[in-house]
Amino acid sequence: MTARRRPWGWKRRILSASMALAVSGVAVAGAAYLVAPGKVHKVWDKVHGKLAKATHVRKPAAPGTRPAQDLAIVEAIYDSGLKTQFWEDYGWTPRQIDGMGAALLQFSKYGGWILARHAATPDIFGGLVFRMRAPVRYGDFLEVLLMADGQENFTAVNIGPEHRRDLEAGWTEVFVPMRELNPFGLEFQKVRLRAHEEVEEDWIEIQGLGFTKGDKNAKPPATLPSRDVTVTVQCGAPTKRISPMIYGVANADAPDDLGETAHRWGGNPASRYNWQLGNAYNTASDWYYQNVKVGSDTEFRERSAARKVFVALTVPTLGWVAKDTSSASFPVSVFGPQKSVDPQRPDFGNGERADGAKIPPGPPTRTSIAASPEFIAAWVKKIREADAKRGVRTVHEYILDNEPSLWNSTHRDVHPEPLSYDELLDFTIRYATAIRGADPDAIIAGPAEWGWTSYFYSAKDGVAGYAQKPDRRAHGDVPILAWYLQQLRAHEAKTGVRLLDVLDVHYYPQGQGLYGGGGSGATDSDAAARRIRATRSLWDPTYEDESWIAEKVRLIPRLRELIAENYPGRGISLGEWNFGAETHMSGGISLAE
Repeated sequence: MTARRRPWGWKRRILSASMALAVSGVAVAGAAYLVAPGKVHKVWDKVHGKLAKATHVRKPAAPGTRPAQDLAIVEAIYDSGLKTQFWEDYGWTPRQIDGMGAALLQFSKYGGWILARHAATPDIFGGLVFRMRAPVRYGDFLEVLLMADGQENFTAVNIGPEHRRDLEAGWTEVFVPMRELNPFGLEFQKVRLRAHEEVEEDWIEIQGLGFTKGDKNAKPPATLPSRDVTVTVQCGAPTKRISPMIYGVANADAPDDLGETAHRWGGNPASRYNWQLGNAYNTASDWYYQNVKVGSDTEFRERSAARKVFVALTVPTLGWVAKDTSSASFPVSVFGPQKSVDPQRPDFGNGERADGAKIPPGPPTRTSIAASPEFIAAWVKKIREADAKRGVRTVHEYILDNEPSLWNSTHRDVHPEPLSYDELLDFTIRYATAIRGADPDAIIAGPAEWGWTSYFYSAKDGVAGYAQKPDRRAHGDVPILAWYLQQLRAHEAKTGVRLLDVLDVHYYPQGQGLYGGGGSGATDSDAAARRIRATRSLWDPTYEDESWIAEKVRLIPRLRELIAENYPGRGISLGEWNFGAETHMSGGISLAE
């Protein structure tokens, strides 16, 4: 592993969670997918900028209150370079640790830095200490967590004034006692530093990271908590069949004994995958809008076929796909200095000025070529012809792109204008018709929208303001998913061609701290309880979502009713979801629920 590795290099780790796919009935299981961490659960900030500023304003950090004390380091982790005799660099946040001074890290998009020890470390230390320099406006944004494979009894500690001693030149010295990090005195293997709330893309400096000497007079570790519980199994209660399609993953490299039933190829980069090149897509806003090399869909499908699972393939309907594996949309050499650049490829910027102002994109042809319905139909035809020769279907379902109401954000370099009702219907009809012609027996799913507001409004409504909702008003004030189903039903009645088999949407709990990038999330007792309760938004008609939504979501009944009223016979798929904290008990319970 290298310090400057792009997040796409850890695709396998991101793609390890469970995934839901359904061709009929209801799918209720979840996943992280092929995208950099922290993408969706703060998407409210993208489409509700004004509200985001009002509700996510951070207070500057209060002065540190920790007194000076002897913090001699007995095991160094990072000090002007990684101490490689013990420690290795992991994590997913952009970083530079070139051994010339303080480590430089960005913690935007809930980024995190993991330092892993070659062997497990017994709890023989007094605490973790490091020096940090960050913008004052960030406030107390950092979380520290010890980790061990297969062990979840560690506590994530949010750094506060009680942990900090302010130094000169904007530096602060942080000390977290082991009694907070490791109350049960367990062996651990990793240290994780992570943003527990959204911050910008400024570089954070960290230096002098290590463990201090333990106190021989310290109190012994606490005992693991336990309590008696009574479980009642109602064998005579009504039951419902569980769709086998809920046991899916977004990773065709899942462990052999996982027993998954479905694989999905998807995420933001899938919107720009070039099947003719077979190894190229664009990382979009998740990583500096650049074209990169990827594994081919052929490899993905062949691995899935070997596992004999259901396969859902996301196909681009955005209209553009990557033209190579080396271009970027906002090169510094063309657009000038930018707020952030790829640490490994410093000419590739994030498309924002230093003050955060968006740089108007250049022509899409800087990175992309046009991808018409005929272009996609040729891909589908090629797949079907190859499958016919081998006698095995390698794609069962085609998903019409990914989260189109966010294209003006995630793919603004080629689609800067917000999606409207009419554009959604237009590309659905054109591309689904092409797919149906190339593979008459295929299952077609859409529109793969990101979450709550996209069930009711278009991106055009979001830009104008949901109170005004001009696009929705221009379409009879009918919520967009209902209108979408109505129009496709009318199209089938008129043409005899069915263009949609499955209504596919995404679901991420929006409660503060519940879902973090790569399956992370807060694990304090309050967040854990809210995470488990959040599953009730999938089904419970009495539960009011504990987030900015603040409504009774009842998602599965809502989708069933939506289909019954507007286009009967469609299946339901929650094609992408994650409740966060996948290595914590609350995440496991939520996943099972």
